[in-house]
Amino acid sequence: MDKLYYRILNRVLELDKDEIKKMDDDAQLAEYGLTSLKAVEVLVMIEEELNIRIEAEDINGIQNMTLGSIKKIIKKYSKE
Repeated sequence: MDKLYYRILNRVLELDKDEIKKMDDDAQLAEYGLTSLKAVEVLVMIEEELNIRIEAEDINGIQNMTLGSIKKIIKKYSKE
């Protein structure tokens, strides 16, 4: 099964899985077309997929979102 961040980045930024696999966790997603509006879309998709509400403290720095920050949010809120 695909990881959630693959599906989200594919939908929002139209990146394919191979492009995402090549990314470093520190990759600035703005370089791949992430705008503030698209960043909000990413967060909403995470909330909807996981059926959670992301806390304000996890949204700080939304304009500097990286692949690693998305992974961190998903890991924090995923039910294990």
